[in-house]
Amino acid sequence: MLEQIKFLAVTYLATSRIGRRFWFLRMLLLIYVMKQPVRVLIETSVYGILAEESPPVTLGKIGSSENVIIYGFTVVRKELRDTPKNLVKKGRKFRITLLNSYDALTQGHYLQLTKLVEVLAEEYLKNYTGGISKKKLRNDFLIVACATFNNLDILVSEDNHSMFSTKAIEAYNKVNMENGLKAPNFYSIKQLAQLL
Repeated sequence: MLEQIKFLAVTYLATSRIGRRFWFLRMLLLIYVMKQPVRVLIETSVYGILAEESPPVTLGKIGSSENVIIYGFTVVRKELRDTPKNLVKKGRKFRITLLNSYDALTQGHYLQLTKLVEVLAEEYLKNYTGGISKKKLRNDFLIVACATFNNLDILVSEDNHSMFSTKAIEAYNKVNMENGLKAPNFYSIKQLAQLL
């Protein structure tokens, strides 16, 4: 970003009066784009990874960042609630830790499971040609469909076996192209942390 600003400053000095007006508008646009937070959906398993991190550096960075807005989703919260109530990690009930992390990160930004999201996920499932059972993939595809339908920028997961597998991505791309939709960028936790 700094390189773009330097380039624009040099361009400004070398342009005519009309060119300077264009430069000024371009600079305003660049500043506007820089200030827009990135809209992110975090997949269920990532909350478990973040909750087990010791010390919770990444969780703290995400929660305090003004660069991102983390969205919650009905399916993710339900999967977190399905964590056994008696599971204890680090002396605390893990289910409560997961749900508290989820609530702290999403801060009221919440997406509902809609019929349109379900239809999009079903289309992904119809076009999926991999070897994983479609029953196991249903929630993964609902999460991707939610992020796609709501035009989120990033979907974070560490699930390269199913959600981010080559066959799954092929299904997303095919359906999205047919319907004029843009898939989110697929990030790992490490990539999200670098964004902060």
